[in-house]
Amino acid sequence: MLQDFTQIRSPQFALDDLVRLAAQICQAPFAWVTAWEGDRLSVVAFVGLAPEALPLDSGFCSWMESESLFIADTLADPAFAHHPAVTAPPHIRAYGGVALLSPQGENLGALCVLDQIPRPFDPTQVDALHALSHQIAVQFALQRHVNELEQTLHQVQQYSDNLEAQVQQRTQELASTLLLAEAANQHKTEFLANVSHELRTPLTTILGFARLLHDQIHGSLTPKQMQYVNLIHTSGQHLLNLINDLLDLSKVEAGRMELDLQAVSPVDLCERVLMLMQERSHDRNITLTFENQLPDRIRSVLLDDRKVYQILVNLVSNAIKFTPTHGQVNLRLSLDKDSMLNFSVTDTGIGIPPEQQGKIFEAFYQVENSMQRQTGGTGLGLALCRQFAKLMNGSIRLESQVNQGSTFSVQIPLHANPIAPTKIIQPTR
Repeated sequence: MLQDFTQIRSPQFALDDLVRLAAQICQAPFAWVTAWEGDRLSVVAFVGLAPEALPLDSGFCSWMESESLFIADTLADPAFAHHPAVTAPPHIRAYGGVALLSPQGENLGALCVLDQIPRPFDPTQVDALHALSHQIAVQFALQRHVNELEQTLHQVQQYSDNLEAQVQQRTQELASTLLLAEAANQHKTEFLANVSHELRTPLTTILGFARLLHDQIHGSLTPKQMQYVNLIHTSGQHLLNLINDLLDLSKVEAGRMELDLQAVSPVDLCERVLMLMQERSHDRNITLTFENQLPDRIRSVLLDDRKVYQILVNLVSNAIKFTPTHGQVNLRLSLDKDSMLNFSVTDTGIGIPPEQQGKIFEAFYQVENSMQRQTGGTGLGLALCRQFAKLMNGSIRLESQVNQGSTFSVQIPLHANPIAPTKIIQPTR
C-alpha cells in the first residue's frame, strides 16, 4: 500500500497523467512530453506513439523556436511537407506543441500532441495545452528537488553509517566516558541513548541465567553457590536500574523525553503504588498507609501515568528505606486551592540535615549516613522525580527534621499544561 501511494505521488506518475490529459483534451491519438538533457532531446512521457517511431533530432519538437507551434496540415506547410514522418509512417498530419519554460524562462522541453488526420486546434485546446505545460514544468522542478533530496538522504545515510560505526567503537569506552560525563554532558546524553540496547541486552541475559540457577531447575546448588547466585542477581539488577535511570535522566536533559497523557484515576494510581510497596514495608515491619483527601468530583485527570507512578514509587521506596523498624510511612492525596494535585509522602525516618536538603535533588548526590551505607542507591531517583515533575509543569519540595522524619510533596497541575512534547493517549473502551 505504501509503495502504491509513493508511486501515485511521484513526479513521473504525474507526467504520465498530464500527457494522457493533453491527448484527451485535444482528441489526438498521440502525445509526448520531451525534455532537454544538455543538447539532447528525449521523451519522458508519451501516449500512443513510441519514441522510436519519430526521431527527435529531426522531429517537430526540436524545431520549435517560439513558445508554441501549431500546424493544422503538415502537407500544406512547406517546412514539413517533405518530412519523413509526414510522407511515411507514422504519417503525422497535424501537430500542436507548447514549450516547457522554467520560471527563469529556460526552455526545458515541450508538450506535443500529434494526429494522423489534418485538423485545426481550437482556442480552448491551445489554452489547455499552455496550462498543462505550466504544470509539467512544475513537475520537472519537483523531480529536480526529489533528485536533490535523494542525494541529500544518501549523504545523511552515509553519515549515519559512519556514526553507527563510531558508536560501536565507543561502546568499549563506556566506563571512561561516564567519568567524563559531567564535563561533557551533551556528549554523554547522545552516547548513552545510542548504546542503551548494547548495555541492557547482555545484562538482561545475565539476570535471566542467574534466575534459572536460583530456581535450581537443572540441579541443586550448595548454600555457598546459592549465595553467589543471589549476589550476581542483586548486583546485576542494581546495575540495570542504574542504567535505566541514567537513560531517563539523559533523555530529560536532552529535551527528548515525551509525555504520554491519558485519563488516570489519581486514587487508583496511589493504590497501585501501595500494593507494590506493601511487601517491602511488611518485611521491614513498617506501617504503610494511604490518606485520600481528594474531592469525590475528581474521578480522573490527564496525567502521564508511568512517570507519576515512577515518582511515587521512588518516594515511597526511599521513605521505607530510611525509616527504622516499627516506623510509619503515609501517602496522602489532596487538591490545593490552586487546582494542583498534591501527592505527599511522609515518614518517621531519620530525616535530612538542613545543609544537605538543597543538594538531594542533584544527580548522583547521596545523603551521608549509616542507613545509606547499608541500603545503597544510585543517587538518581530524586533527580528523576524533580525532572519528571518539572516536565509536567509541576514541582517537588521537601520538609524534614533530623530524627523526626521527612515529607516530600509533589504538585502537578490538575489541568494538563506540560512543557515537554506530548502525545495524548485516548482511553480504551
